[in-house]
Amino acid sequence: MTHEEHAGLRPGPVRRWRPAPWLALALLAATPAARAEEAVAAEPAAQSEDRAMWRGSFLSYRNSVSLNSFDRGAELTYDPSYLMGLELGPRLWFGDALYVRASLAMQVELTTADDTTYQHELVLGDLAVVAGLSKILTLPLVGVDVSFDLVLTTPTSKLSQARSLRVGFGPGLRLSRSFDLLAGLEVGYTLRFNGNLHRYTTSTSETASIVGCTATDGSCDPFRNSGLRNSQLRVVNSLDLSLAFLSWLRLELAYGLVLDWTYPFDDDGGSRQQRHGSQFDAALAFQALPSLGVALGLSTVSPQLAPDASYYNPFYNRYSLVYLDLRLDFGGLVEQLTREDGED
Repeated sequence: MTHEEHAGLRPGPVRRWRPAPWLALALLAATPAARAEEAVAAEPAAQSEDRAMWRGSFLSYRNSVSLNSFDRGAELTYDPSYLMGLELGPRLWFGDALYVRASLAMQVELTTADDTTYQHELVLGDLAVVAGLSKILTLPLVGVDVSFDLVLTTPTSKLSQARSLRVGFGPGLRLSRSFDLLAGLEVGYTLRFNGNLHRYTTSTSETASIVGCTATDGSCDPFRNSGLRNSQLRVVNSLDLSLAFLSWLRLELAYGLVLDWTYPFDDDGGSRQQRHGSQFDAALAFQALPSLGVALGLSTVSPQLAPDASYYNPFYNRYSLVYLDLRLDFGGLVEQLTREDGED
């Protein structure tokens, strides 16, 4: 399966796709990192004067290996995958509920890549900017907290540029409930809609299929069409759970269902193709220091159907990755340094 086919959650040839660390962001489903940011917002309002505006800002360094790398007989051809990635996530708070954050990731594959132009190419992801209101309302009787945000995605990645994406945007609604179990249990549900605006309804190639067609007036555009239709609308339903065994140790689970609608095949808006996919993430997270978090987990992002029309196991399949994530929290770092200076 090619990178483009998987991004559309569409079955393709039996090839390995290189999962990117920013795909979870593209799917806009709840992830352990997102729930960690919610925990920052859950601090008592009385402490707001002592909290920095940039709390929750982070730099994440991730190493990930495909599960098939550990099994030479998993597929007809042994094709291991080892990737390293960085993600920068600055955040600014305006009070206890309103915030603005951004996210930009990049990755490099240290094994032989199937989907890059040259060996060890650094691949940039899409830049996402989010404005949100965290836990602005608590539903009476049930004690459910309500959060809302709006995501704007810009096409800084080669993949989105090949899909001629101009901009992506969409609102998200999150419901969460905390329980007094062990060191704390939180269960959440997220519903998100995401619309995309493209220049073309189908993806394009870097060069035209007609040799020598180099015109810049648009006359070569029909010969750069790949035929794969872009996704115009995406809906994500996701559930997540975070159980803290100790103040520094917690288990995080997240599962999301993704439904895409492509651009219509005709002018009357009918004949839209639907694509189904899912995302699963399970992680054991450690808070080694106030400024450093460590997570060991399993992540699976896959289409619903395999090339032979059978159903993928949504929790474990050929797209599953084992990862080790190191997360530097800037707010925690400042707090740690300030505390050490005060002790001196």
